[in-house]
Amino acid sequence: MDSIEEAAISLRCSDYKVGWLCALPLEKAVAIASLDERHDPPFDLAADRNSYCFGRIGRHNIVITVLPAGKYGTNSAASVTTNLSNSFPSLRFGLMVGIGGGAPSATHDIRLGDVVVSKPGPGHPGVMQYDFGKIGHDKVLLTAVLNQPPIEVLTAISTMEAYEMVGETNISHLVEAIVAKNPNKFKSPGTKHDILYQADYPHAGADTCAACSRSSIKSRPERKSAEPVIHYGLVASGNSVIKDAKTRDRLAKEHGVLCYEMEAAGIMDILRCLVIRGICDYSDSHKNKSWQGYAAATAAAYAKNLLLLMGSSIHRRTTVPPGLARPDTVRINSSGLISPPTSPSDQSRGSPISGRGSTLIPPGSPPSDSPERSNLFSWPTQRRNHHPSQGVMGKDEILEAAKRGNEDQVRLFIDKRGDPNTVDEEFNVTLLHYMAQQGKTDTVQLLLKSGANPNTASKFSSNTPLIDAARNGHSDVVHCLLKLGADIKARGQFHRTALHMAADEGHFECVRLLLSFGADRWSLDEDDCSAVELAEEGGHLEIAKYMGKP
Repeated sequence: MDSIEEAAISLRCSDYKVGWLCALPLEKAVAIASLDERHDPPFDLAADRNSYCFGRIGRHNIVITVLPAGKYGTNSAASVTTNLSNSFPSLRFGLMVGIGGGAPSATHDIRLGDVVVSKPGPGHPGVMQYDFGKIGHDKVLLTAVLNQPPIEVLTAISTMEAYEMVGETNISHLVEAIVAKNPNKFKSPGTKHDILYQADYPHAGADTCAACSRSSIKSRPERKSAEPVIHYGLVASGNSVIKDAKTRDRLAKEHGVLCYEMEAAGIMDILRCLVIRGICDYSDSHKNKSWQGYAAATAAAYAKNLLLLMGSSIHRRTTVPPGLARPDTVRINSSGLISPPTSPSDQSRGSPISGRGSTLIPPGSPPSDSPERSNLFSWPTQRRNHHPSQGVMGKDEILEAAKRGNEDQVRLFIDKRGDPNTVDEEFNVTLLHYMAQQGKTDTVQLLLKSGANPNTASKFSSNTPLIDAARNGHSDVVHCLLKLGADIKARGQFHRTALHMAADEGHFECVRLLLSFGADRWSLDEDDCSAVELAEEGGHLEIAKYMGKP
């Protein structure tokens, strides 16, 4: 990739505004090939379960991630997107870019290598989630309608459409630049290999269509240009691969579907996202992989063109190199709590997630203002009316102090009758979250005895202070929280309890404490894993053996 600048640039997590999501390594490869500039990982990035690449397209700083190998579908996509949103709280929107199966019709002459872009229409937001009892000819159950892309993205695709109508934009030069990186992998197989069979003609059964009847090929007019055509409309997403032409056509007729894929439905309610799919097959039994490289390249080229068109909407940040960073810079940590930057320049930028609202709450989580999220118990505070003494720190100041682990400031705040339930409303993170996360046992106890709610769930991860403490191995804090009313059954990130987190991270003493207070070792997380299984998978065999006792 010699045309990409290889300068060692390292920004903050908060400088990345666009998330680029891929399902396959091939799709990640073309995403990387699309970058104008490569970046080193952010110097404040804490490890999570995702793998990332970083760079810039035009004036946009991009973070690219891919699903784990062999893990496809909406659940895996939701897990990856949740991690992405937690680690990069300033993301404005996401792009789900990759390959998909087309649904050609009389209305939409979709060919291999074309691009389908999700666009809201009458009765749908651009992506439809479907589910199958069985893949076949009989029944498709529509289960959900999802969030639409943000307005700034919809405005950009309207402009793209207008330019396309007057012939003033194309993506061929961008496709060519990507193909040049690896012609053997990304070049077009050629239109003579773009074959659409009649819907009632099944595949003959070999690895290729060499044995399929030529008489069953559907006749289509030759195009005047090899330029990929862009189609805007409904993308259907679910956990099953469509490999049946009759099912493909029925869904297309009933709902106006243009493309089928397997990930977008798991993303849209976490990070508002535009879906961009290069067409690599026709969602029938004749599926093969020969068009995947080129289709991935055309989708990436469209995504890049869109971002270049949006050049003025997101400005590149100037950040302090790691060696010059302030010692009190707040870092995003492994517990999943969001800690915005604290330098004066960062504070002057305003809200780090402007325009995203509550769309990042993981699927299945209660709304942020519901009793189930903000107050799992009706917590009886000892100080129902707080009248701060003169000179007490303001809310923003005390939250920043708590993020830095400054116990003295937090204790002084409480001594001056500050509210122990002071919360960062943008992230629904409390003083107790920060103190529990950092193992500040004495201050945790003070906050609880002053009326702090131990069961507030943070907005993005849904973690309570108990879950954060268990994940970070702070057994004294875990004990204190359990004695003073923390809900041992509360569920956070990945629908995991505190016991799941402690077992997964290998914190034996936390596991022992939680079990002694009645934690359920066989309770299942969103991946149907118990705490015992997580300990085994993580290589924490002593913990697994201990928990496996009857």
